[in-house]
Amino acid sequence: MLILFTHYWKEQLRSFYWKKSWLVLLFSILIKLYFGANFLIVGFFSDRILKEIFPYQSIIDKYFQFLFYYWLIDLFLRFKFQELRLLQSKPYYTLPISRSKLDKFPIVQSLLSNYNAIYCLLLVPFYFNYIVQNEPFIFSILWWVIVLSGMFFVSFSSLYLRLFFQKKPLFGLIFLVIFLASIAMEFKGYFSLSSALIFIFHLSEKYLFLVLIFPLLAFSAYWVVLRFVKKLKYFEFESDKMNLKVTRFSFLERWGELGQHLLLDIKFLYRNKRTRGVLVSCLIFPGWYFIMITPKLDLSSSKHVFAGIFTISQLCIAYGQFVFAGHSTYFDGLMTQRLSMYQFIKAKYFLFVISMVLIYSVLSFFYFVNSALPWINFSLLIFSIGTMPYLVLIVACYRFQRFEITQKSSFNYQGFSFLSLVPAGVVSTFAILLFNAFSLFDLTNYAYYTFIIIGIMGIITYKWWLKSITRKFEEQKYKLAEGFREK
Repeated sequence: MLILFTHYWKEQLRSFYWKKSWLVLLFSILIKLYFGANFLIVGFFSDRILKEIFPYQSIIDKYFQFLFYYWLIDLFLRFKFQELRLLQSKPYYTLPISRSKLDKFPIVQSLLSNYNAIYCLLLVPFYFNYIVQNEPFIFSILWWVIVLSGMFFVSFSSLYLRLFFQKKPLFGLIFLVIFLASIAMEFKGYFSLSSALIFIFHLSEKYLFLVLIFPLLAFSAYWVVLRFVKKLKYFEFESDKMNLKVTRFSFLERWGELGQHLLLDIKFLYRNKRTRGVLVSCLIFPGWYFIMITPKLDLSSSKHVFAGIFTISQLCIAYGQFVFAGHSTYFDGLMTQRLSMYQFIKAKYFLFVISMVLIYSVLSFFYFVNSALPWINFSLLIFSIGTMPYLVLIVACYRFQRFEITQKSSFNYQGFSFLSLVPAGVVSTFAILLFNAFSLFDLTNYAYYTFIIIGIMGIITYKWWLKSITRKFEEQKYKLAEGFREK
């Protein structure tokens, strides 16, 4: 295992990250130090902060409650950004290293991440500042067992969910629904998982064997992700024996040329590394929507209008950053084909519409927050369908930046420009101003009717919009091709 960590360390030292400009490196290091100092300060003063906010409640109980919420946030962040790099095993077969170590190394190496470093900055100061001074030695051991087990469980679970999502994305939607349901029960008080955690902790003070539940959960998550990694391990000499599974959407094939373009767009999103991040963000943003609207929900405020439009149009906004630039590598060849550019653009429009409808169906689960939200989101859905796709496609005709789909997906801003934020900014700003104008006269219901009318007008005239976009694309395609060639 030591030789694997040595190679990993050399790989980090020789990576392209250190070949950047020294100003960029200095800025990134200062940013990391700044955030690290913030977490360290929070960890050092967390006992005083909790005591001021909850003066008559147990600091330990409240710390576990907020730690549980942090675990939920951390699971979301890891699911989106953390990557598990599977080891290329074949070069090590000639070395005295067992295959079990080759399987375990990527999982163990993933523990050396910034996410786990944040735990150290939060936990260690609190331990020495409060636990050591106010609690017995046995209590401190139980505390460390629980918090470290929780950290390992979140780390391993996020890796498994990310790998599993890449193989079967539809199950990611099921995970999202279960995750949102658990958060809803937590906040509504139907069943509090944080209270259950605190109860088990206090019970383990009397019956010490109960604390073994937490290490067993962490070990179970490790065992599950290890088995999954073994299945994903790629052997070069067995490549000809692999059974390749092709995802087919037979109902799209009956739609003719439009269905073929739509099928290619779906495969394009699903099969490439950077585009899969768009699908992940579409699963995460309903959780962001819940966080935005749940605290002190006020339907007279425009906050829920912005959150609804931004969430419903998430795939349209994210995919719009590279709706044409995603074809940079083969754009010249694509333009030489006998393709109908109208059908090519129409397929992207229908992909946006389908994604909005699916996201709206997920948001319908928020009926328990307020029964008016499904109606409000329906008006925002119609409004978004009738406005957002057209602006996204028009702006895409003026985005000449190259987009490499084979590069890493996390914190990669190649091909991004602020021009891609224009559609979301224009549509959301117009909707907010319109809503505020009606709210001045206490006519917020008429604002939703207006959203529906505007959206229906955009939907009815979609052919005219798509033909106009097609003409603009034909004018700009040579400039796009020239920009996409630049590396």
